[in-house]
Amino acid sequence: EQNASSGANLMMLQHVEKGADNTVLAAVENYRKGKWGFDSQYLQSLGQGAGGAAWTTAVNLQDKNLFATLRYKYVAANFLDTLGYIPFTNFQGISGFVNWSGFWRQGYWRGFEIGWLPTRTWDLDGVPFQRNAGLFATIESRNDNQYNLFMNGGKYYNDTDFTYTFEFVRNATNRFRKWGLSFTTGQQASLPYTAYGPQFSFRFGKHFDFIYSSFLQSYQGFSQQHILTMNYEINPYQSFGGRVVVDNSAVNVYLSYRNTGRKGTDFYVILG
Repeated sequence: EQNASSGANLMMLQHVEKGADNTVLAAVENYRKGKWGFDSQYLQSLGQGAGGAAWTTAVNLQDKNLFATLRYKYVAANFLDTLGYIPFTNFQGISGFVNWSGFWRQGYWRGFEIGWLPTRTWDLDGVPFQRNAGLFATIESRNDNQYNLFMNGGKYYNDTDFTYTFEFVRNATNRFRKWGLSFTTGQQASLPYTAYGPQFSFRFGKHFDFIYSSFLQSYQGFSQQHILTMNYEINPYQSFGGRVVVDNSAVNVYLSYRNTGRKGTDFYVILG
């Protein structure tokens, strides 16, 4: 790290497993002067089935109510990170993000946010891959209601995606008393798509947190997922809890313990 407006880091991520060793080396840098910034990352994968690189670079503009970025990215066909989430490989292209937000000191409405996310990529053989864009708008009321609209459309190769999502959240800034509903409709991969579900987060007493979310989907059949998370805070530094995930007929459970925030090493235990 050089200073508050610029820096560079080197990192290594390694997964050791017999017959499936994987290493990713990364170099990351950022620079900012005034409203303008520049960042880039370069990653090299090593190990069985790996050997390819991935890199990205971006120019950013940040003002009082506006943030914008233009990014170029490249991911080789044989880039492999077994400890990370890389949704697609074998592509390159550009993406952008523009975000405008504001707040009002008086009146029923408290603030708003609008964003636009265009993407255009092609595979490394030159065939168009992603040609899509997303648009979102959020507005919050003084009594902590949040109304969200998301639109996303475009093509992945020759398949068409176009969806609308409507979401309402009550007590949006209070995680101890928050609940909401969402509904999505449109098409995915040129087929009809609908999804909906509730979510809520409550604290009982002074220490027990209870968080639930549900996702019900109609797409080439019906599927559902339910996630229940519980956490008991012993003190600001220690807690224990667990999570239950029901994915159609499959069930996964784990228990957890956390000891963090004090001097020394943070400590986590997950059993499941």
